[in-house]
Amino acid sequence: MSKFYKSLQRDYSFYSLQQCGVSLPLQWITPKMKLLGIVILLVLSLNIGTAQISIQVGNTCNENFYYAHPSTADTLPLYWRIDSTAIVRTIDPYSKAGKRAPRLAGNSMSSSSPNGLYNFGAGNPGLATDRAFGGLSSSTGCQSVNLYVYLKNTGSTSITDFTISYDVEKYRKGSNAAGFRVQLYYSYNGVSWIDAGSNFLSSFPADPDNLGYVTAPGDSIIVNSQTLTLGTPLASDSLIYFAWNYSVTSGTTVTNAQALGVDDIVITANSNPLPVNLIAFESKKVSNTEVLISWDVAEEYDLLGYVVERSNNGRGFKSIGQVHAQQRNSYFFRDVNPFSGGNYYRLKIMDNNGASRYSDVQYVVLKKPETLTLYPNPTKGRIFISGVENNDLNVNVSIIDEKGQSVRSEIIHSGKLASTGIDMSSLNPGSYIVKIISDYSNSILRVIKE
Repeated sequence: MSKFYKSLQRDYSFYSLQQCGVSLPLQWITPKMKLLGIVILLVLSLNIGTAQISIQVGNTCNENFYYAHPSTADTLPLYWRIDSTAIVRTIDPYSKAGKRAPRLAGNSMSSSSPNGLYNFGAGNPGLATDRAFGGLSSSTGCQSVNLYVYLKNTGSTSITDFTISYDVEKYRKGSNAAGFRVQLYYSYNGVSWIDAGSNFLSSFPADPDNLGYVTAPGDSIIVNSQTLTLGTPLASDSLIYFAWNYSVTSGTTVTNAQALGVDDIVITANSNPLPVNLIAFESKKVSNTEVLISWDVAEEYDLLGYVVERSNNGRGFKSIGQVHAQQRNSYFFRDVNPFSGGNYYRLKIMDNNGASRYSDVQYVVLKKPETLTLYPNPTKGRIFISGVENNDLNVNVSIIDEKGQSVRSEIIHSGKLASTGIDMSSLNPGSYIVKIISDYSNSILRVIKE
């Protein structure tokens, strides 16, 4: 059996080529190869873990889901998975995801359609051959939907970046004020996920209603040939995982959702090594108001410099400073205005020709006291809250009455809590709890409405 299995591994390449969009001439396919293909499919059906979609520098893998049939609970193509989570903007491990989408939709999707995983059809949902996979969120358990695939670098050259294209298609409108989005992530182990960046973020604003389209999909966003530069090049014989995360754009309110699917995926592997060797990268807490970011390099050549980027949630990174290349072995940067709580750091390494790639992500936790003040209290109308960091995030504000029922929920920019405030004039007199929820902290305040 061991000898037979090694033979399968050796000859599996012809099947992988088909998965990557490469067709073999019919005259090349001998009876022996046909038999081998049948055996391989049988082996794959037993979920032997070493099989995967192969890719190498210069190769392209395509997936338009034409494999999928216009039926509910249809199985996704090999090595593609789909799942849902009960937490917004959350991606579970690839190993936990399933192979089926139990719901079907296409033209005229109902405003009352149930939440969950969908096998979408462009046009008639039961007849269309043009398929897409995605979902519809709800507060009843499906707040994120994730579409997964994994590839293996079967070439001898490390992959430094991928050129990626895909369509995000809308099958139902949604009046949720925050709108909905699809963000691409990647992972080296299928467990820890890295944000692919703003070039791979597709966002739809709120719609006026929750109705489907007469001809679906009614709207789409095309991500066209964007470059994903890996923080760590993908070495030969190594795996990489991709996940398309569907969720509400900001906050945690997921009602009145849009139905979104992903289609026409094209992934091309490239090798464009930068003229620097990043030996070490570290972020270290100096105090509750300062973080020291340091890195060691070797073999700098024609390098422009390093951009230090920071995020408070591991997804949306922004530049906080730049260090020019100086033909040194060690560099450092001090962040003297970090976020309260979690801080994520990475380096964007840039050469003089415009190419760039990212380092791994470092995580530092700071516990800086946060004192929130609510005023006026008691109030007859509008309340204001000071002390919330202006961190360019939208936060979810809920007002809860004495019975524990939410009487108001809205998404507001964190910096506007003190300037614009929250209007309570329409609420009955009494005692209320004000809950402020962001991606990195929760706060509870009490207020009396006169």
